[in-house]
Amino acid sequence: MVEGAFQPYFNKTMEVLIQAGKMSLNPINQSIPVEEQKNFHDLRQSLVDAFMSIINGIKTPASETDLSNDDRKGTTDSISNMYYYLDGLISLEDLQISVEFARQILDLYCDIVLLQTSDNSNDFSRVLSSSSCHDMIQKKFAPFCSQIN
Repeated sequence: MVEGAFQPYFNKTMEVLIQAGKMSLNPINQSIPVEEQKNFHDLRQSLVDAFMSIINGIKTPASETDLSNDDRKGTTDSISNMYYYLDGLISLEDLQISVEFARQILDLYCDIVLLQTSDNSNDFSRVLSSSSCHDMIQKKFAPFCSQIN
């Protein structure tokens, strides 16, 4: 789970990241300057980077005994929000995907699935098993599979 030293900042950090994520899922207006369009694409990639860093911190073995039940629930809810962000992201028509970005998205998706399915105590693990996100990932990223190690 989230390390104790970061816990006081975790909820606010996730709140800001999720707000940015919601904004980044809006379709990019093609009439805005190309530089601003690039900023949207960069924001999307930066959010995946941030979520990946947070997931790596969560995966790091640490004592969960100092976390309250509310902190554990907040962490689980945040992982769910990351998943829903990915689900929205990969369904975007204007998503620009490089090989590296495809790898990051796939890594994040796999880490979320592994973390959540190992925790059968939450309802979200059932969402993962019935989700169309897996199918969308297979379709959208099939061209990259031979290029991703």
